[in-house]
Amino acid sequence: MNKRFSITMILAVLMLMIMSACSSGGGAAKKEEKIVTQDGKTVLTLSVMQTTPYYEALEKKVRGKIS
Repeated sequence: MNKRFSITMILAVLMLMIMSACSSGGGAAKKEEKIVTQDGKTVLTLSVMQTTPYYEALEKKVRGKIS
């Protein structure tokens, strides 16, 4: 019984550590105020770690709609 209790406690502690580490979220992500232009549109900022052809095409498409 004592060995089973020890294993259960170890598993419970490991699960607690895993759950708290996963729920902490991105440390770099911080809540900022929304930037609104004069005509009432909200500015959206997209930040990626490395650029890919998909994001480059997306940026061109979005910039084309703005201009």
